[in-house]
Order: sequence, then C-alpha cells, then structure tokens
Amino acid sequence: MGNAGLSLDDFDRLTPAELGAVLERHFDRAAREARAAWERTRLLASISISPYIKGTPDPRKILLLPWDNEKPENVEKPENPENPDIAERYRAVAQMFNLNTTPPPENGQVN
Repeated sequence: MGNAGLSLDDFDRLTPAELGAVLERHFDRAAREARAAWERTRLLASISISPYIKGTPDPRKILLLPWDNEKPENVEKPENPENPDIAERYRAVAQMFNLNTTPPPENGQVN
C-alpha cells in the first residue's frame, strides 16, 4: 500500500468507502502528474522547433493531447459586475489608486 501512502495498519482499518476515496485520490494524483509531464513535453517540443519555423509555435497545434478538447467542468460564472455592491467596491478601490472609475466591461476585454 506504499504507493497510496498507507501503512498496512491504516489499510486494515479502512472501510470500503474510505478505501474507495483513498484510491480515487491516488489515481487522480497519478493522472495529474502524467498530464503535467505531457504538458512539459509539449512545451519542450515547441521550444525545440521554434528556431526552424516562422513565428511563434503553438504547443497545442504541435502535439495534440486527449484533454485539449475537453470542456472545463464546474466553471462558475463570475459575479455580475453591475451588482451595486461590487461596482461600489470597485469604484472605492479605483479611487484609492487614482484609477479610471468605470467598471470593467462584462466580456473582460480591455481596449
């Protein structure tokens, strides 16, 4: 059980539900580590070929990975900037730093 970080005594005391949770976390961690390694490989590949191509290479176009087309899960929409409380706090902070006091656009793009 050393791979999951459990001693034999800890393993013996786990309920089936607890064991499932431990194994799920273990496999999630392994998947994240593998994904990070592939992302580093992709970046290294784009850096390696950059002297031989025109422009800046896009790592996602050089090496497609299975998760490139996945939709993000559980993405929460930010609060509405037109909310009076948020807008007032924004104006107060902007005045503290002598910034433009108009709230940022909803699409997040700055002109």
